[in-house]
Amino acid sequence: MRKLLILPCILLAAACAKEAKVEAPAAPAPPAALTAAAVAGTLEGTTMAETTDSVLSSWTAVQVADASGGLAGKLVNHAAMKDTVAYTTTLSGDSAVSVSVTYTDRTMPKGTPPLKWRAVGRATGHEWAGTVTIMVAANDSVLQQAKWKAMHTPTP
Repeated sequence: MRKLLILPCILLAAACAKEAKVEAPAAPAPPAALTAAAVAGTLEGTTMAETTDSVLSSWTAVQVADASGGLAGKLVNHAAMKDTVAYTTTLSGDSAVSVSVTYTDRTMPKGTPPLKWRAVGRATGHEWAGTVTIMVAANDSVLQQAKWKAMHTPTP
């Protein structure tokens, strides 16, 4: 009989015992915010079709920090070396958003309206990657979505 009474007590004690708390691992720290001084320099890059690695253009961009903490730059498409496209870059956390001025792309067919582009990118070390949207400047109609990658050489 004692054995029968001991069994329910053991089960009750086991059921009431507190479970050991298992703490979730700490979330990784967010990447450090970009600074204009760290991002200033030269980018050597390529723009590729959105869904493949087909290279659409190769380019060089030189950007310098401006008084507002952003960046001002000039991009040169290697297919039209005499043409440059001015742009500004705003930094937001670990991302950079660049917007060009209106320009005429001499590599496009004659009659193509003036264009502009908006690029978003992130860096891993000195390697940058992101997306770009190319639009008709007059009405923001999207002509093309693409991806890009570049290698950054900081300003000495």
